[in-house]
Amino acid sequence: RSPDGWPLPGENLKNGKYQMRSLRTGTVLQGRAGATNRMMVQTTRYLVRGQQQWKLSPGGGGLYQITLSSSDQVLSAVEAKPGVVDLAPFTGAANQLWRIDQLADGAYRVANSLTRRALTATVRLAPGNGVALERFTGDDAQRWAIVAP
Repeated sequence: RSPDGWPLPGENLKNGKYQMRSLRTGTVLQGRAGATNRMMVQTTRYLVRGQQQWKLSPGGGGLYQITLSSSDQVLSAVEAKPGVVDLAPFTGAANQLWRIDQLADGAYRVANSLTRRALTATVRLAPGNGVALERFTGDDAQRWAIVAP
């Protein structure tokens, strides 16, 4: 365990390509271009597309860089908008590094290094489900299956 009581990250996942499936919705994390050409993050039904696959690689200190497989964009917390997740070119900043902890049942908690908030699947009507960063409560919306695509 780390000094703040979290399990130490990086012990259960190897570098590689994965899909990240929400245990709440059964949908997978996906990056896509938004209306303003800004890359957005949502969850949707798995269709074996590159924008639904993520490369996990070491970011230093037991943290991970999570890169969209079909681009060079990384999962990022938006510093100016607490709780918002998007994609951006990698700079190495703390808002682009993630703690990935395996929970007792094999699911994973994915928390941002800067905000310390957990990646959370939120429900919207369309298109697909939203994703946010929220304080970890252990709800299935914050628990992810991370498996090879």
